[in-house]
Amino acid sequence: MDTSLTLSARLALVPSVTYAQKRRATEAAGHVLPGDAEIAWELNRLNADGGVPLSRDDRGIRVYLRRHVCGLFPSARGDAWMLTFVAPLGLRDYKDLGRGVLRVRTAPGWIYCPTLPAVPSGCRNSDDELRRAWAARASGRSPAARPAHHDQFCDMLEAVIEAGQQLEEARQNAEAPIAYYAVESAGELRGTAAGVYVFRLHRRPSVRPGVLVALRDLDDLRGTVDRLDGDAMTVRFATTVDRARIPSRGELVVSSNQIVQKVQRAAVAALRSGEAANPRLLSVLVDQQDRSSPAPSRVVVPPTGLDTDQQRALDRALSSPDLMLLLGPPGTGKTTTIVEIARALVARGERVLISSQTNTAVDNALERMPPDIRSVRVGGEARISPRVSHLSVSALVTDVRKGILDQTAVPAADLSAWTATGVAVAWSERLSTEVAGIGTATAQRTAAIRDRDAALATVRDRHAARTSAAVDAVRRTREESRRLTDLLATTTASKDRAVERSHGVLGFYYRRRTRRLEDALGIVSDSVRAAALAHLAAQREFTAVEDMLDRAGRAEPAVRAALSAIAVAETSAAAAFGRAKEACEALYPLLAVCLSGVTLNSASVPGILAFHRNLTVWLPVLGRRAVLLDQWRCLLADPGDDLNHELVRYADVVGATCIGAGIARNLIADHTFDVAIIDEAAQIALPSTLVPLVRARRSVLVGDHHQLPPFVDEEVDEWLNRNAGREHEPGALRGLLTISAFERLYRGDRGRGAVALLQQRRMPKPVSDFVSRHFYDDSLLTRCERSPITALFTSCLALIDTSDLPPRERAEQRRHGSETWHSVGYENPAEARLIVDLVQWYAGLPDRNWAVIVPYRAQAAHLRLRLTSMLGDERQVVDSVGTVDAFQGGERDIVLYGFTRSNAEGNVGFLRELRRLNVAITRARHQLVLIGDFRTLRNSRDAGFAALAADLYRHAVDHGEVQSSRTTRARLRTLSGGPS
Repeated sequence: MDTSLTLSARLALVPSVTYAQKRRATEAAGHVLPGDAEIAWELNRLNADGGVPLSRDDRGIRVYLRRHVCGLFPSARGDAWMLTFVAPLGLRDYKDLGRGVLRVRTAPGWIYCPTLPAVPSGCRNSDDELRRAWAARASGRSPAARPAHHDQFCDMLEAVIEAGQQLEEARQNAEAPIAYYAVESAGELRGTAAGVYVFRLHRRPSVRPGVLVALRDLDDLRGTVDRLDGDAMTVRFATTVDRARIPSRGELVVSSNQIVQKVQRAAVAALRSGEAANPRLLSVLVDQQDRSSPAPSRVVVPPTGLDTDQQRALDRALSSPDLMLLLGPPGTGKTTTIVEIARALVARGERVLISSQTNTAVDNALERMPPDIRSVRVGGEARISPRVSHLSVSALVTDVRKGILDQTAVPAADLSAWTATGVAVAWSERLSTEVAGIGTATAQRTAAIRDRDAALATVRDRHAARTSAAVDAVRRTREESRRLTDLLATTTASKDRAVERSHGVLGFYYRRRTRRLEDALGIVSDSVRAAALAHLAAQREFTAVEDMLDRAGRAEPAVRAALSAIAVAETSAAAAFGRAKEACEALYPLLAVCLSGVTLNSASVPGILAFHRNLTVWLPVLGRRAVLLDQWRCLLADPGDDLNHELVRYADVVGATCIGAGIARNLIADHTFDVAIIDEAAQIALPSTLVPLVRARRSVLVGDHHQLPPFVDEEVDEWLNRNAGREHEPGALRGLLTISAFERLYRGDRGRGAVALLQQRRMPKPVSDFVSRHFYDDSLLTRCERSPITALFTSCLALIDTSDLPPRERAEQRRHGSETWHSVGYENPAEARLIVDLVQWYAGLPDRNWAVIVPYRAQAAHLRLRLTSMLGDERQVVDSVGTVDAFQGGERDIVLYGFTRSNAEGNVGFLRELRRLNVAITRARHQLVLIGDFRTLRNSRDAGFAALAADLYRHAVDHGEVQSSRTTRARLRTLSGGPS
């Protein structure tokens, strides 16, 4: 159970010394983590939405974000919380969350500071207050006392659960035994599922997939109907069943499901103990606590295509703090509204549970959910529509596994080269060997060069005097030649200047100077030539000395040995370089597909050595990656339940029936959702509605209490008659059985707190106008245009009155024990014959679906038998013919409704429940055909029904078409050439 604590101080978040290192290690393992500032932002978002959830142990506290967990410990100064790690939520965290947390809210909020000195004044970690609050929570102190009437309400709910169980059993007991003539194992169809069997039936039963059945007189052999296919019914037993225990011929009977009662009782227990996700839920349900104050508003992108009512419903759903009611009459787009509400909630980071009594309603909503929203459908997969089967947990697991295996197939193949036995490892070892060879050869060459140089130095020492004299002569003659050359240049320049001035006033002087300089130039020129010859001679002597030293060096044994060693070393190095280059060029493409930015310069030894140095770092990393990826891929072959849990845990929208939301094997029994949207809430028993309600902080109930309630009056009256003298007041029990949570809350404030969808787009206008006037205070607006489908009728609303037939021919026939509680049912052969003829007409229309709705199970069975014989498609008949209850929430192009009752006394039985008619006639999209004895119906002993029937007849005269049964038959004969 969660508890709450409110603090007055601002809370600062500072990274610890080891935080960065732990964060890098987590990211290196492939996890995507939020940024440090993003952590503070998400903490503030949680702070504004009920508080930050945390748990505590000896090491500090763990703070739970939406998808991650953070470790914190208090700073020594008491002014901040040190952030030690951040990681994805794991199974341990989910278990901790399931056991309950402390929710901490602080008005100033959270801030992020990169260092402790940056923490502003006024911050404190409030560690002592947190310790005391956690200790108080762990001590299990009793919650505040509940008002007595709250406990009485919960007691009544326990009685309602028992009553509902008995009512459901009564419905099931009315099902005829299912006789089979053969049984076979479905192991060959379902892998190794030894608990799955196929029963061959004498006739197709009225039960649907998902119903529990048991072998007659063997109640422990119970299973769920997986599917129906012709005369084959596949049953999945709860445990492995010995084939020898199953008789080859026998009967199956519908069995009661104790799981429903168990789940409902758990929901009531959570409500009673205050463990519901919304702590105000009990007060809302019992005291009609004010629900008008807005929830925290968050920006969301507005959807397009909604009418004004739908937009108002969306706005209210986003702001309602506890529970919002959405009245959705037939055809007003409630599924569209549900989808848009869910989309908007997900867009602002909230997690949504979509639930309903029926699988169909859940599937309808999930089918229309945008593909960018992560949606998961949990529950028995045999009951999930094929339209959303791809959203089931097993399908998603298969897709995820296949996607991961497909995406990792190439990396796994690439990395396989880096395993212990991989080709890359072999090339790496070869490269290492050759690099070592290059190093050895290089060292040998260096040593041999040293030996050569030492031997040559010895030779030079022997001829040092001559060498030194030759070197000195070259230097001396070079210097003398340079000096004389410079002198020649200087003298020439002086002569040229003297020549230039020899024509002036002092010309005689410069002419004499010119002659002296010309004489000097001759002498210097001769000296320059002599110095050049001397330098040339010195150079020749030096060359001779060098040649002599070279010959002496080559003749020296030590030099010859050193040169030989150098040649051997260079040959070895070149060979090792070639082999290393080959290894590098083999390794490069193997590396390039695994690592980005890999470079190779194989034209030089430094390039190869650099590549090898990097390889020593890459090799163990790639090897570990290869092993981990291989282990991961092997684990995906049998991921167990972990992957299932993770897929559900990270889903934005989860779809489940109300009871399914509380069954452990559906993986969400311990989840808490931000919002639960419950469709068809007006027809769900209050204990079943509680199952999703206690799992959500806020809820949206979508329903229509003008249609059938969870249990109709006659069923409840029968049960109360059989259970007289119970400790609870019958009137209160009756109210909780027949009035849903939706209707209870709607009546509580007379609908003022509800949003109504009033623009319907399904029914033809003549039908919609009648429904609007009688059931919705004349408030429905029709937003669609319809025309008759065929020439059989001139209006979309057709009424066929069988009162033109003789009383004996049109009269009803009693069928004892055919209804719930084995009460009397009725069938009407005359009506049935007319309905069969009409179905034969409409069944020939392409791309049109039809339904036959009748009030009594006996009449439905009679029609199924005749229509199966005529159409030959038993599955279509079973899906298209049924009682009103079976079609609530559905729609068809053509609906034929037969009233069945025809008698002189005006007895209409449970037709007096007017909401049955509302359900029946609002299923039609294009054509509604009503068939009945309107003399009986308009003269009913029940005044309310008589008034309704009379007004329906007048409405059909004024806005539709009324025919006698004989006229209809004549038209059918005239048009027998085929539908127009």
